[in-house]
Amino acid sequence: MFLFCLLKPEPGFSQGNYKNGLFLELGGNAYYGSINYERTNPKGVSARIGFFCLNPKDLMILPVTVGKVFGVGKHHFEIAGGFVFARNARHTESTEKFIYLTGFAGYRYQVMNKRFFFRAGFTPLWELYDNFVDKTPGPFYPWGGISGGFRF
Repeated sequence: MFLFCLLKPEPGFSQGNYKNGLFLELGGNAYYGSINYERTNPKGVSARIGFFCLNPKDLMILPVTVGKVFGVGKHHFEIAGGFVFARNARHTESTEKFIYLTGFAGYRYQVMNKRFFFRAGFTPLWELYDNFVDKTPGPFYPWGGISGGFRF
């Protein structure tokens, strides 16, 4: 179903002249927050990579998602799915590595050919891999986030 939504033609939404975006997210796919780069292709499918780091020796989180925006005008529905890669060496003698399945489903405010955009939505995390725990998959974390940025 998710792939069908990404591949279905959607003539209503257009990013205008801006195909790249930078935004800050509070909460969201990187749990604490992140700085993100987004690139949208001509069919309206966007790829996003983010980064959160307290200290490169301690905690690093990289969310990677692919999604699509639906709607006309300035109010839109956005859906995305992907993975979060995390490394934590803060409280252990060895490094913990995690992989989470994640997504985004929510509201996006963006006016065509304007630079600013705002997002708010549901960003669940489901632990798929933890190198210290035998049970897989791990816990599910319902989560949310808000973000704002600009297009260029």
